[in-house]
Amino acid sequence: MDRLNALPPEILDEIAKYLDHTTLKNLRLVSPALRKAADTNVFQHFYMAMFAKCLSNLRVLSRSPLAHHVKSFTVFSDVLPEWNRSDKFCEKWQIAIEQRTQRAMHRSPPGHKFTEQQLGQAWHDFHCLREEQLRWGWGDITVRFREYFFMLPNVTEARVMFSGFQGKPGHRSSSLEEGYRASLGRNTQVAKLEIQGLHTTALCSLGSGWVPHVQQRWAARYPVLVEAFSHLTDLTLSVTDGSIQFTSDGELVSHGDGEAAEETLQLLRSAKSLKKLVLAYNNGSIAGSQSYLRALFEDPPHWPLLERLDLNLSGERVPHDLLLEFLSSMASTLSALALRKILVGDAGELIKQIPKVLKLRDVCLGRIWHYCAEHDDFHDLFVRGTDYRAPYEQSVRAYLLAETLDLPELRLCPTMGRGDAPPPQGS
Repeated sequence: MDRLNALPPEILDEIAKYLDHTTLKNLRLVSPALRKAADTNVFQHFYMAMFAKCLSNLRVLSRSPLAHHVKSFTVFSDVLPEWNRSDKFCEKWQIAIEQRTQRAMHRSPPGHKFTEQQLGQAWHDFHCLREEQLRWGWGDITVRFREYFFMLPNVTEARVMFSGFQGKPGHRSSSLEEGYRASLGRNTQVAKLEIQGLHTTALCSLGSGWVPHVQQRWAARYPVLVEAFSHLTDLTLSVTDGSIQFTSDGELVSHGDGEAAEETLQLLRSAKSLKKLVLAYNNGSIAGSQSYLRALFEDPPHWPLLERLDLNLSGERVPHDLLLEFLSSMASTLSALALRKILVGDAGELIKQIPKVLKLRDVCLGRIWHYCAEHDDFHDLFVRGTDYRAPYEQSVRAYLLAETLDLPELRLCPTMGRGDAPPPQGS
């Protein structure tokens, strides 16, 4: 042990990088030298959920010498729904799990081995935590969170994982989400931000009279968020628009309203330093029936440094010529492109023109929907994506990367099979 402690700190730091989190925590108890080597890795990434115990842990960490080790910060601010074990949804959920377990018995063990007593205790703990959330106060929790977060001087990456369901905690949860984003982004050292969550409308009762209050507060805090997003170089944004709730039969239903799209567009326009953008947007409506993000393509944001773009738009309808104009506005810097779940009308023309507009080093197209006049319906060109290791997908990928001038005959209608790649056009 003395020989290990005698190693230079740089060597101990390198050793610590190869150890898992549990081992590192145990290593902190061995000696002062090993504790110092482990601390950097143990506290480099701080996770927390929004409960009193977690907030207390953040307060202790922020006021200790260990605070300067935190480089990455993740907050799970899920709002717990008003579920009971006897609810129809929970019954269906349990049945689905049991059926899936039975189907997979030959491949994997059962889903869990909890006793009835353990499950009962878990439900008890769940309801205790939900009661705690019902006592949330926006001013209290967000002010304390912001105070403790600003005491972490070296955070450069932040993640907000946020979800909830329509119900009593909605107005509190939405305010919390807004507060988290403002807090995490307001630190100008944060260059990488990831947000996964539902829009505020999904979390509040529209009859409560709360929505105008939220809009007023949003207007007051908008300059703070704009300033926050202007410093970002890496943004991952996953948004579900509209109202999401459970019916009396336990079914999950979604109704798009477009409010998240408007907010998303405002923030994206302020993110002028982006080098990488991953945007996953679900408008909550039937694919193609609404196009809430159309303004993104009609009036593209100014991203002079953007190198990587990944759009997953869950059925947004974007004409191919409009999408090409959008991509051409980034032609001088964009080198990696992924497009998924987009209804483009003439997908064939889009694919033909992409290598003429962009010089790409990496590309992936998946679930690109083309309008087939013969069947008066949209047809998915790449169910498996152009990353799939098959002749057809790989030949399209090679064309998009300008590795070949021969574009294979595209499967623009359902009647075209999925065998080997058709011969190149003109051959």
